[in-house]
Amino acid sequence: MSPADFDLTNSTHAGAFVESIPGIASFDVELGFAGVGFNAVQALGLELIAGRDFSTTYQSDWFNQQQRTAGIIIPQSLLVAAGYQTAQQAIGQVWQFCAGPYQHVQGKIIGVIKDVKIGSARENVVPTLFVCGMAVGGVYSLVIEVVDQYSMSTKQAISDFVTQRLGVNAVEIQLVAQNYQQLYRGENKLVKMVVIFSALAVFLTCVGMFGLAAFSAQQRSNAAKKSPLEKCLVHLDYPSLLY
Repeated sequence: MSPADFDLTNSTHAGAFVESIPGIASFDVELGFAGVGFNAVQALGLELIAGRDFSTTYQSDWFNQQQRTAGIIIPQSLLVAAGYQTAQQAIGQVWQFCAGPYQHVQGKIIGVIKDVKIGSARENVVPTLFVCGMAVGGVYSLVIEVVDQYSMSTKQAISDFVTQRLGVNAVEIQLVAQNYQQLYRGENKLVKMVVIFSALAVFLTCVGMFGLAAFSAQQRSNAAKKSPLEKCLVHLDYPSLLY
């Protein structure tokens, strides 16, 4: 389980700006901001390629508002822009960034993940900076990895937990998979319509070709039947021309 200040199927709701990177004169890349908690990589289903996930074993991962320090995880697409040849070279590096009301935050890179698309695939892909314990977005949720997402007992246990620990009475539980289906419902309908009309067009084409072939065959059959009779009449007419 991990808290998040964004919606995987919608948007990060906030942006981040890197103020400085050691060894880089300028870094002008638009970033999305994602405030998360411990175990974010596992809970969100991200793919780690170097380093580690945010962990309670390292309390320094959590954002310290007084010291302005936090652990961060960056996507693979930022490696080249930051001057790193490998993902491992980025581990342990400290970036200074700002997001929302927070300025000059010292973010230590503890992990590198494969690029992840947040929201619809129709929108532009913006690299996302994941920060542990720092929230600036307007939508807050708990992302929970469960064994059986359709189990009523699991949903009830989650609802009871949130009510007891956070004092939230109306707990809304959504399935990420269903949210993605809802996100692409319009595209799915369009695909189905294209498939149906394409199949109908192929069917009508086949019927037309079959009809044309049958008509041509009938014409050839009729021509074959008339041909001997016409030749016979021609031969019978020749003698009459001699008298």
